[in-house]
Amino acid sequence: MKNLLYIMLFLSFVGCKSQIINNKDIGSIIVEDVNTAQKISITDNSQIAQLLKIINSSSREFYIFVPDYRVTILYANNEKKELLLKGVMLKIDGVPYKASKKLSKTIETYFTSSLKR
Repeated sequence: MKNLLYIMLFLSFVGCKSQIINNKDIGSIIVEDVNTAQKISITDNSQIAQLLKIINSSSREFYIFVPDYRVTILYANNEKKELLLKGVMLKIDGVPYKASKKLSKTIETYFTSSLKR
């Protein structure tokens, strides 16, 4: 019984330290507003790094939500990863997470700055 407890603790510690999204070789991030169907493409490395920092600092938390944004991460080798987003909640590969900051607010600033151009 003790062995099982130790194994479960070990796996929980190891699982918590891994990155949710691999940040190597990202070409761009496409964000779609689900309500308006507007899309923007984020290619600025500092903006991508800012988003990934928030995403990778998220923790698992069960939550059911209707997304406001669909985010597609495009890698240089043509792979892609999709996540759904609402407020501080995000869902990646069917697993819900809670971010430390409101990702939707960060995305909204990107939308307003791209629409001003």
